[in-house]
Amino acid sequence: MDAQRDIYDRRAREWLKREYAPAITPEDQRRMKAFYLRTGRATPHLMVMGSRAGHYAFAASEYGCRVSCVDFSLAALKVHREQWPQIYSVCADVRALPFQLSTFDGLWTDSVLSHIPHSEFEQVALELRRILRPGGLLSVRISVGEGMAMENRDHGHLLRSFWRQEDIKGALDLLDYGFSEAEPLDNKRAVLTFRREY
Repeated sequence: MDAQRDIYDRRAREWLKREYAPAITPEDQRRMKAFYLRTGRATPHLMVMGSRAGHYAFAASEYGCRVSCVDFSLAALKVHREQWPQIYSVCADVRALPFQLSTFDGLWTDSVLSHIPHSEFEQVALELRRILRPGGLLSVRISVGEGMAMENRDHGHLLRSFWRQEDIKGALDLLDYGFSEAEPLDNKRAVLTFRREY
């Protein structure tokens, strides 16, 4: 995981040089709005993490949500704090998050689970379940396929975990996540939403 952190740090330092983080699209904003509405809370408390977490967190805050922005990279966190100082931001590893039991109404993880080895998936899913209230929502963006691969990126090699939808649904069902809906993004990616059942 330290090698992956280095890649995220190098990418974020490039963002700092350019004084921006890549924006989210209107479709991403629509998806975030639909997610917060589905929590069923007037002012839901959301945790947002993953690529462009600051943008997603800001979009959620504009809808009236209370938001905690989490990033694995200190350099990326610096980007978030400079662009959105009003958003609470913390550097943390998804395997050990600094939040209490049942803190959040919704967890927006974007592509985080696509960069977790399959061998660590259960540990991460249980940690996310710990901080999600019963009835709360989990949103994940998956890379569709099977197995794992190292992808050559501009800033280094990054682990990519692939999932068939039925496999990730089954894995999360065993951990008391009930499948809610799936939205294909293209033939290689999909966003799935789950609800913590107990």
